[in-house]
Amino acid sequence: MDGKRAFELLEKIGFVRMGGTLEEKEAAKILKEEVEKIGGEAKIEDFEVSGNIIHKAKLEVLEPNYKEYPVTGFLCSGSTPEDGLVGDF
Repeated sequence: MDGKRAFELLEKIGFVRMGGTLEEKEAAKILKEEVEKIGGEAKIEDFEVSGNIIHKAKLEVLEPNYKEYPVTGFLCSGSTPEDGLVGDF
């Protein structure tokens, strides 16, 4: 595959395509068509995606001074445990 063709393919799938969305499926169809154009075999397989709806999310700074910030939780990012996570920032 030459660089120009690769760039054209990236342009075709250069749109937001979060896991589990119709846009992700559209990108898969585009990739499948490209593989088939060059004589390859491709198959789209279904799989489950966790689709949590996040109603409230926050970021807490624990030290040196406690501060809480409201944040936006996005679809498919709800795998954080109920008690949250603590880590370096």
